Amino acid sequence: MVFTREDFHAYIRHFNEKEYHLQHSFYGENCSLQLPALEPLMGSAAIQQHYDFVHDLADETLDIVALMFDNEQDPRKIFYENNSWFRFKKDHDHADPAPGKKGDLVLIKVWITYEINKDGTFGKITCNGLSSTNMGPIPLPPPEPGVIRPRGKSTKL
Repeated sequence: MVFTREDFHAYIRHFNEKEYHLQHSFYGENCSLQLPALEPLMGSAAIQQHYDFVHDLADETLDIVALMFDNEQDPRKIFYENNSWFRFKKDHDHADPAPGKKGDLVLIKVWITYEINKDGTFGKITCNGLSSTNMGPIPLPPPEPGVIRPRGKSTKL
């Protein structure tokens, strides 16, 4: 199976809409996720457990900044830069995603590589942080789920 840009946009849409059963269908049997300052998460269940914890602290929306494939016809590696928007639901001092107070809007900019298995599923996901900004309790909402902003332009899926 060939993994496409449309597949990746669907993967992000499923994440933003909290359709985890659909999002996790993109993970290979032995998929791993490496996040900054954490031990690697091995397998779909460990990844889900991590995001259950994060999403108990905050609502999260991803906004695509850049998406590059090593080979459009049969990709084996994807580079993805995003804005991860967090609206905290409670006060906390955890480093992941970032310390904050209830109502704070936090923008974390990251870049991620995805290694694609021959069957078109994700094998290894490596996430690296670029910056984190706590904007405080401002009333601006994060981007709507499904909104993609390549090169600064907005398009609805």
